Amino acid sequence: METIRKNFRNLLVLIALLLFGINSSAQNYAIKITSPSEGSQVSGSTLISGTATLPPSGYLWILAHKVGFNGFWPQGNGAAQVIGGSWDVLVQFGQKGEYGKFEVIALIVNAQTHQDLENWVRNAPNTTPSYQPIPLPTTIDGSPIVRLRVDKTKD
Repeated sequence: METIRKNFRNLLVLIALLLFGINSSAQNYAIKITSPSEGSQVSGSTLISGTATLPPSGYLWILAHKVGFNGFWPQGNGAAQVIGGSWDVLVQFGQKGEYGKFEVIALIVNAQTHQDLENWVRNAPNTTPSYQPIPLPTTIDGSPIVRLRVDKTKD
């Protein structure tokens, strides 16, 4: 009788898990910037490296902006290529002669936002003026937004 009760209780737990699910999507998304470190001094173009775990329908994008400016520029000429869980993106920090604190943003977006960002990359050079900043894109639900602040001290 005890075995029947134990099996019945386990069956109820299994049914509850199947019916209500375990929302672990946030645990399946991970982004980390591994280099450079927070507060590092950088030049005009700097390779930013990290790791990421993406959902099947997710795209990792890296953006940058000057701290205090409410606009962002997509970096790397497209979504970051995550290979074996690692990624590298060359980030351009402002224009020549523009120094100070900059922020790098790493986030995961859905297919529609990815397409919007791809369109920006394709069309930004031809706008007047060129390379207009964009608002911070919306992330996939449960996705972290990772921020890194650096100090541009040279071109």
